[in-house]
Amino acid sequence: MIAVGSIPRSVRWTVPLGLLGLLVTVPFSAPDGTGMQWDELVLGGVAASSALAAFRITRTMDRTAGRPWRIVGYAALLFMTAQWLAAAFPGPELDGFGFDDVFLFAGAVSPLVICGLLARRVSRTRWPALVVDGLVITVALLVVTEVLRAPLVSPADAPEDLRSLVLLYGGYAAVMLGGAGAMCTVSTAALRRSVSILIGAVAWQATAGVAEAMAIVDPSSVWTAISDVSVAMGLQTVVVAAHVAPRRFADHTARAAAPW
Repeated sequence: MIAVGSIPRSVRWTVPLGLLGLLVTVPFSAPDGTGMQWDELVLGGVAASSALAAFRITRTMDRTAGRPWRIVGYAALLFMTAQWLAAAFPGPELDGFGFDDVFLFAGAVSPLVICGLLARRVSRTRWPALVVDGLVITVALLVVTEVLRAPLVSPADAPEDLRSLVLLYGGYAAVMLGGAGAMCTVSTAALRRSVSILIGAVAWQATAGVAEAMAIVDPSSVWTAISDVSVAMGLQTVVVAAHVAPRRFADHTARAAAPW
């Protein structure tokens, strides 16, 4: 359990305001992306808050300790840019897979990159084993996803130019959970709380990816709401992970101490 005092003040006010903003804007945002996406404005604001909080937190860390967590700030800025571009150019201008989605995916894979950087701090990390474990989990998730999804909807139901995006979102969820599920099993004892919370952020991001895929195939405010809430919570959860991380990096003799 995370004590309320361990949650940054910015998270404590951003989460309720963000959820309230989504409650107001999602019903007025076209699920098929053909109209104004008011919810994207809210998500951009949540991402901006995450970026500011992440940079504020890393300023209190030494250079080595803060390096993985600075990625949170840069990724949130990329995500913010993608969301506000989508809101500024509704309709066919940025429909399908456009340059805004490049920013989106670049920011969305950041928790996986952070997991990898944190795993490197344990000198006994066996990378070949982690890669194999990650691939096995990813393939298993892809198979399970296909089995569960097939009776409900199919990418064939999506517009032809968006089918690749449906598959990309689904694959993203599997890769995130598979990669993080493998790499986040390795951590020093000092980073145990941060890594545990980071896994939660990855789960939020993966849920958002699945909901986005479903929203393309079967546009509805329900899928949009699930995706938006998951994205907002993922952005803020990773800030909490950074907040509880050690401010100083222990010497190299501690890299292999108490691996988790």
